[in-house]
Amino acid sequence: MKSTKVKDNKMKTKVQLEKILNQINKKGYKAYQQLKNTYQYPTYLLHLDHIQKDPYARPTKAHITIKQEIHQIPKEYYNTIPRKIALETIITQRFHQETLKHKYNFKSKITISHNNQEILLRNNININKETLTIYFNIGLPANGRRINGIEAQKLLNNILPDIIKNTCNYKKYDEKQLQKIITTNEDAEYIRNNLKQKKIVSFIADNSILPRKTGNNNKPLKTAKPFKTPETLKITYNTPNNNKITGMGIPEGITIIIGGGYHGKTTLLESIQNGVYNHIYQDGREYTITDNTATKIKAENGRNIEKVNINSFISNTPNNINTRQFTTNNASGSTSQATNLIEAIETGSKLLLIDEDTSATNFMIQDPLMQEIITTQKEPITPLTDQIENLKKQKISLIIVTGGTSQYLQYADTIIQMDNYEAIDITKKVRKILEDTPQKYSKSEKKLEYTIRKPRKGCLNSYKGRKKVTKSKELNTILFGTEIVDIRDIEQLVDFDQALTISIILDYITKCIDSKTSIKDIVNKVDQDIQNKGFNILSKTNHNLVYVRPVDIASVINRIRSLKIV
Repeated sequence: MKSTKVKDNKMKTKVQLEKILNQINKKGYKAYQQLKNTYQYPTYLLHLDHIQKDPYARPTKAHITIKQEIHQIPKEYYNTIPRKIALETIITQRFHQETLKHKYNFKSKITISHNNQEILLRNNININKETLTIYFNIGLPANGRRINGIEAQKLLNNILPDIIKNTCNYKKYDEKQLQKIITTNEDAEYIRNNLKQKKIVSFIADNSILPRKTGNNNKPLKTAKPFKTPETLKITYNTPNNNKITGMGIPEGITIIIGGGYHGKTTLLESIQNGVYNHIYQDGREYTITDNTATKIKAENGRNIEKVNINSFISNTPNNINTRQFTTNNASGSTSQATNLIEAIETGSKLLLIDEDTSATNFMIQDPLMQEIITTQKEPITPLTDQIENLKKQKISLIIVTGGTSQYLQYADTIIQMDNYEAIDITKKVRKILEDTPQKYSKSEKKLEYTIRKPRKGCLNSYKGRKKVTKSKELNTILFGTEIVDIRDIEQLVDFDQALTISIILDYITKCIDSKTSIKDIVNKVDQDIQNKGFNILSKTNHNLVYVRPVDIASVINRIRSLKIV
């Protein structure tokens, strides 16, 4: 790496940093506050932005800036948005991996937020024509509550420079692999932008590896069978980087995935639902691409519901509940699943994903014999089967996994059988069977309706007393004001920092709630604001923020128990 000097009267040098650390060694921990400044190193600038006041407090916030002529990463590697995000993903992953190579003592540590298998826009890194900027955290070393200046020097002047040298230097990367990483993401984004052109809602490339190692390890299962496309569903994309990518295109409309237990039905659906995000090179799902608005619909016992119009599915209840403005703080399986479906449509989802394993049976089906025994007048629940035609009329597609009922087959446009993880198009075969086997085709006389809901001004409050609370606990809960919001069943949130980001977005949208603007318009405005102005509109100091889809933000809003609809 080359050397550079930057003239700035306020700036300090590496030697001056060492001097300060020697002076404050063994003093009370608050003396670390003297470090807040910018320091010039031979190849980069170190900015210590916020110094922790206690060894048990949140770590020190820092960032580095490196000029392009120093890191020497070719500009064509980040001259498009997909290339830039892929490159930034690899750099933060490398930075994280380098931090793990070092041993830390006395409560010291260097950490960074980073993508896992998904490629997501983050605000802790930015590369442009002039500089590379990376934000990270530093746990400054201590003996009890006293400064360990000697260890701090090792951390800041030995360990950190080593991490930066191996992360922010083009020569440290395999050139061919780096090119493959960025072009793969660019090609994946091209496919995503051209799904509608092919009239498909999801694409799974040949030779994709869909199964994961374990339930808590999202890396590919090396022994898995590569995906093979049925000839009848084969689609080819000619991508910008001269790649001819062939795979299975799932058409718009109603797709049913069937098969025996443990043959890969749910694995396929999970790959489709996670296809709303691009994935890193060699993940196995690089070219598993799904409509951005796709939403997983499931039963969610106990969730909060505020004035949702579920009359298309639930009506004529014995106690005359108003199901056009259905409200409860403890939903049943069927009412929660009906609500999740209607809320998804209300927010703009054009693809609904359903697995019978996580669904309410009485929401999904009612067999012909049961319909004869329990007449329509006595059954408040209209099963999903009866509303499929109405969903199709509104150009909403469904992908449904089922292994226990044949009722959905008669409504299907496409039927895929999973046989030992191999996809087989059996649409014609099933239609022939259906012709020879009379079916009772059930259709609801009720229209598929939903209400555009508008939150009441002032109903969401991020304050708990005088303190603003916007936190998250992994992917389980969001702490917002006085509320604990359960987000465990929003399956398409995949990164811990997405929960954190939503908690901060919730505070941001309190300014947008005016009793006149719909939930859909609110979340789309936030998304547009972030695209136009960056994550700084949410926070200028928090650099652990990451992309979240508008439909997922809406899903969280709908689960806040203080939400009130006008």
